[in-house]
This record gives sequence, C-alpha cells and structure tokens, in this order.
Amino acid sequence: MALAIAVTSVLTCAGLFMPAPQANASSIALLNRKGVILVSRDPWVQSAAFTGKLGHSGIVYSTTYVVESVSSGVSWGNNNWEKVRNAMTAVTTHNMSATQDANAAEWARNQIGKPYNWNFYNMGTRTSFYCSQLIWAAYKDKYGLDLNTSAYDAGPLHAIAPTELISTPKTYTLYSKN
Repeated sequence: MALAIAVTSVLTCAGLFMPAPQANASSIALLNRKGVILVSRDPWVQSAAFTGKLGHSGIVYSTTYVVESVSSGVSWGNNNWEKVRNAMTAVTTHNMSATQDANAAEWARNQIGKPYNWNFYNMGTRTSFYCSQLIWAAYKDKYGLDLNTSAYDAGPLHAIAPTELISTPKTYTLYSKN
C-alpha cells in the first residue's frame, strides 16, 4: 500500500497521473487538520533556476489559516487552497501522529515574521525561510524527519522544492485536486 501511495505521489508530482478531485465532507475536513502539508501545482509558479512547475507549500494551522513563506517572509495565509488553487495536494507524514503534525505547524507558526530565504541552497539557516524549507525544517527540527528527496540537490548543495513534499515516500496523499 505504501509503495502504491509513493508511486502515485511521484507520478502525480511529475504530471503523469492526476487523480480526480475527491471533494467530499471528510476530505475537506482533512484540509483543516492542523499540520497537514499543502502543496500547489499552479502553473504560474515557476523558476528560471529549476525547470518545471515547482508550486508553493504551506502548513495548515487552523480551519482559517495556514503558515507559509512568501516573498515578504513567513506569514499567515488563508486556508482556502482547495477553493482558490487550480491544483493542489494535501499530504501528511507516515509514522507521525496528528499531535506531532500539529506540533510541526506550531513550530512553523513560531517562525512568523522571519524574512524570505532567497538562497534556496541554504536550507540550514533558521533566520529566513522559503516555503518548502519552512515545512521541511519544522519536521527536521522537531522530529529529525527529513522530507528532502535530493531531487533539487546539486552535489553538496541541498534544496527542497514544494513538489518534494508530496513525492517523498515519507508522506502520503490525503487529498488531490488537479
């Protein structure tokens, strides 16, 4: 089962498999659980440094808010991704409890006000964050769980893209909308 989920996540991330949206009351409720990781695959988010669609990521804090890092830094965002994003995926981690996921969201909340990290290969800093680095650091620092897949690493330089948060075998998909 875990292998099927991992393969589905990889294929989804690569744009080779797009599961139909499953918008029902229980899946929407999952989008409100504290600590759920959200990743958008909207086509407007691209980077010259990396080819392809990288998307954006945030972590659910409440039914109303997500914590995310945008160009102005770590801040609150609206928890309305399912309604306003053309494509998005919600994942959670294997072997972590809902309480641990919530604690990761709390860790991310404590970073609000820190600036954006424009050096994507400086994942080790905790003085600034880019979106997927914020989520990665929350799990890495709280629990030692490394969600990086090395897909965007360049030798000794490490970076984590939002799509890695859904393609790592350490997470599984709760909801997907294409």
